[in-house]
Amino acid sequence: MNEPKKLYVGIYYQPKVYAANFDKPIAQAGYDGAFKRAAETYQRNIETSNGFRQGVDQVKLFQVTTDEGFKKAWRKVDAYAREHGYQVQELSTFTHADHDKGNNKPGLEFAAIRDYKGDKDHTLTAGEISNLPRLPWSKDAVLYLNACNTGNSRMAPTGGTVASEFAKAQQVATVGLPGIFFFFHQPETLPCDQRQGHGRLPVVVCAGQARSGGYF
Repeated sequence: MNEPKKLYVGIYYQPKVYAANFDKPIAQAGYDGAFKRAAETYQRNIETSNGFRQGVDQVKLFQVTTDEGFKKAWRKVDAYAREHGYQVQELSTFTHADHDKGNNKPGLEFAAIRDYKGDKDHTLTAGEISNLPRLPWSKDAVLYLNACNTGNSRMAPTGGTVASEFAKAQQVATVGLPGIFFFFHQPETLPCDQRQGHGRLPVVVCAGQARSGGYF
């Protein structure tokens, strides 16, 4: 029996403005494109890794600027995988995560600053995460949330984490990070543990980025 085709996905955030110069377009503000470059590195590493079958497996990247754009990209992944007969082997996000403990809405964040045009919500909340379509994951698939505090239970009023919300909704092993996260210029391998979990699904908390996709 032939092994199913595998789909690897990167979804990365491209800010419209830069936090330090939020009145300037991104091209003029000095933003270094870290999320985009990390996603492109992730793609190169997957395509040159052992086990990746050229012409069979595929890597797709999606650029998003808002939480609505993230939801649209997620639906595109779902539709593409099902239409073309892929199982999702990995999905890696490269974004911010909500750092405001007081807003009661921990999740992935899509604003370089809290708000630069009024009090608009830029957070993909737990409720929105639960409403994302469940992707056709492979049996050993992993979801990597490359963002600050995605494995930090203190960020969630219910005692869960952003990673556990995704694991619960998608029924897939999910990797989150417990603190501030930076991309490296060299690959780093830092320890992870699986002391957290949702049912039988591991919610892995790493001391830092434990995958080569986290550098550029």
